[in-house]
Amino acid sequence: MVQLVDSSNNAEEQISAMENMLEMTTEYLNQTKNQLKKEKDKLEKIQSDLFKSLKFAAIIQEAIQPSEIDLRQKFSDVSIYSRPRDIIGGDFVWHFEKDDQTLIACIDCTGHGVPGAMLSMAAYFCLSQIAERIELNSNEYFLKAFNTEFYNYLHKNKASHEFSMEHGFDISLLRYDKSSSKIFFSGTNQQVLYLSNRVSKILKGDRTYVGNKQIDSIREIELNVRSGDIFYLFTDGIPDQFGGSRYKKIGRKRVLQFLTNLQNLNLSKQQEMIDVFLKTWQGNREQTDDMLLIGLKI
Repeated sequence: MVQLVDSSNNAEEQISAMENMLEMTTEYLNQTKNQLKKEKDKLEKIQSDLFKSLKFAAIIQEAIQPSEIDLRQKFSDVSIYSRPRDIIGGDFVWHFEKDDQTLIACIDCTGHGVPGAMLSMAAYFCLSQIAERIELNSNEYFLKAFNTEFYNYLHKNKASHEFSMEHGFDISLLRYDKSSSKIFFSGTNQQVLYLSNRVSKILKGDRTYVGNKQIDSIREIELNVRSGDIFYLFTDGIPDQFGGSRYKKIGRKRVLQFLTNLQNLNLSKQQEMIDVFLKTWQGNREQTDDMLLIGLKI
C-alpha cells in the first residue's frame, strides 16, 4: 500500500514538473514570437522607408534629365525608353545646347542601383560644367576633358585609390549642328544605329571608357543628315538581357535588326513595341542591368 502511494506521488510530481516546463516553454515561445514580430515590424518599416527614399531619388534623377518634350524642340520626333533595374540606376540621358550646337549623350555608368545613380548624378553635373566653359566644336576634346576631370575627381583622396573597382562610363555622344545639317558622333564601348532612306549604318565607338587614367584618342564620325533620318542610342543592358527559349543574351545583332524593322513607325509606337519585345524576351527572369534606349528623328 505504501509503495502504491509513493508511486502515485512520484507520478504527480512528474506531471507537475512537466506542466511547469510546458508553461515555461509556452511563455518563452510567446516572448520569442512577440520579439520576432517586433523585429519583423522594424524590418518592414526600414524596407518601406528605403523604398520611399528610392522612389523619391528616382524622381530627382528623372527631373534633372531632359524629357522627350525638351528634345522635340530640336528633333522632329523623340523617344526615351528607360528601365532601371533597381528603381534608380546608372544609365541616363544628357543634353546641352550652346550657340548652334546641340549635344545628346546616352551614358552607362559603372554599376546600377544606388552606386550607379550617385555616379550618374556626379557625371551629369560634371558634363554640364565642362560644356559651359569650353567650345563645343570637337567631340574628342570634350570627352577628353570630361575624362580627365572625372578621373581626377574620383581619385582625389586616398580611399578612392585603395578602392580597386574601375569607375567609368560608356557613352554615345551626338553633336548636332542644325545650321549645317551635320551630326558628329563619338563613343566609348557603345554603338549607335543610324537609319537614312531605309539604309542602316552602325556607328561604333572606340574601345575605351570615360574615367580612364588617360585616353589617347577618340574618333569623331561626321554625317550629313536630312529630314527623316533616325538615330538609336542604347546602353548594354538591352543586348545583355538574358531570356528567350534558350536563356541567352538578346545580343546586339538581334536588337539592331529589331530596331531596323520598326523604322516606318513613329517613335512612340516603336517604344511600345520595344517594351513588349524586351519584356517578352526577359519573361519571368530577373532584369540583368539598367536599360536605356534613345530614339532621335531629324
